[in-house]
Amino acid sequence: MAYGTASQILNSNPIIPQTTDNLREQALLKFKTQPESVSYTDCLVMAFADEFETKEIFGFDLTFKKNGYVRFGIDKPKK
Repeated sequence: MAYGTASQILNSNPIIPQTTDNLREQALLKFKTQPESVSYTDCLVMAFADEFETKEIFGFDLTFKKNGYVRFGIDKPKK
């Protein structure tokens, strides 16, 4: 079932933006300053959030909160 759903998502209008050289570089800069427990993928998610000028991230890792992002549905946004 998960495979079928993933296939439908990938074959539909893309909802997953493509990375660019700049996004990958920004993620790498973030990755350089993170503890070893933080993945490059997490840093890429944060770089995407920065690119789209948002602090809200759909993710569960506490890493996002520690870096000043709001985990959608978990943390309360600052007003």
